[in-house]
Amino acid sequence: MALVAAGDGSILSIEPATDGLPGDDVQILLSPGAIEGTGWVFEYEHVTLEAPLSVGSQVSRGQTLRQKRDISGLYESFRVI
Repeated sequence: MALVAAGDGSILSIEPATDGLPGDDVQILLSPGAIEGTGWVFEYEHVTLEAPLSVGSQVSRGQTLRQKRDISGLYESFRVI
């Protein structure tokens, strides 16, 4: 199952998952705030993004971020932070 962007934005960070499971934790800034470094951030956990997506890449709502799961049975989680 493909994973798609929840909204238009830019990739803020891509860091290895902190819980020991495979994949990365990816944060996408959906709506910048009035103060530098603030805004609505959507976080995906346990994913590996498609090339050439990287920090700073612009994404569009519905854009494919990854075509399939990294490991069968492992779920991705996402949240607004």
